[in-house]
Amino acid sequence: LFGEDYMHSYNLDAINCNGLFEGQSKSMCDISAKKNQLCTTLAYANYEGAKALAQMQAGVSAGVGTKPDGTDNKYMDELFAFWYGVYDGGEDDGKYSSAAVQGKRDSDFSTAFKVAAIAAMKDAQTAAAASPPDIAAFTAAYEAYLQTIVSTFAQATLKYVYKVETGDADSVDKYWGEAYSYFRCAGGLMDPALGATIEKKLNPSIAKSIPAGSYCSMKKMMAETADLGFGATPESLGTYKDVPDGYCDVSPYIPLTDVSSHARIALTVANFTAVLSENNALAMDIYMNGDGQSGTRSVQKMATKDWVAAGADDTYLQGFVELFGEDYMHSYN
Repeated sequence: LFGEDYMHSYNLDAINCNGLFEGQSKSMCDISAKKNQLCTTLAYANYEGAKALAQMQAGVSAGVGTKPDGTDNKYMDELFAFWYGVYDGGEDDGKYSSAAVQGKRDSDFSTAFKVAAIAAMKDAQTAAAASPPDIAAFTAAYEAYLQTIVSTFAQATLKYVYKVETGDADSVDKYWGEAYSYFRCAGGLMDPALGATIEKKLNPSIAKSIPAGSYCSMKKMMAETADLGFGATPESLGTYKDVPDGYCDVSPYIPLTDVSSHARIALTVANFTAVLSENNALAMDIYMNGDGQSGTRSVQKMATKDWVAAGADDTYLQGFVELFGEDYMHSYN
């Protein structure tokens, strides 16, 4: 999904604000660098789980002095340490870690994935410490833990896409960086089609923006994916607490007639915008005559339309005429 060396290269790109983040704001780069530190320690926790499994396959149980050379087999415990962070009961206990992220998202979505992750780790520890090691039980528990990771970071992705849509303009880049970085924490564990689609929508080197409606379309996409990854279900994610009831329930406007040609005037506008700075004459021609994408329509014809002569009530036009004068639209163009 992300390519070789995806974790290290993303850290460097975010810290230096180049590469994947070329042309992006410092706000986006900084928050992405911060969040990917958590993604990196989470990925390393998952690595320790894989190492624990390898030891079990070699017949080595977890615990003190259980390795053939008499040293400790602590890979399962290391998974916990890198996931949870400091566990001494002090002021930093459980902070600055994936465990902390899971706790926060649980509060946001009224779920309990952090608790489920700890339960899965305890089961995995029991299986790893058994003599002989219980590989089947460990695998089931480890994958149950991964299910919570998929769930939490799917929640985080949804939360910050929603905040991109609804937050103030000064915060958009920060929220975008959070949405994409948190997605990357678990993207490779997600359903491949789902992950690939989200990657195209959120990667700032691919997407030019996160448009309105992205939260609902992403929520719908997840709802249509029965298994988000490792058994995580869309129903289990809940709904972000700040999303109002009915936010995604607005039905689309469906034309009764075929006005697709009319709608393509938007493409003419896009063409005009694309050439204006480089070719003023061509832009003027597109304005005056159109470019054929919307039939014979042109923006000039729209700007100079005589409402009354065309049989339309011009009541709603008069305020503009009184404020700006006759032919105000065409002359301004």
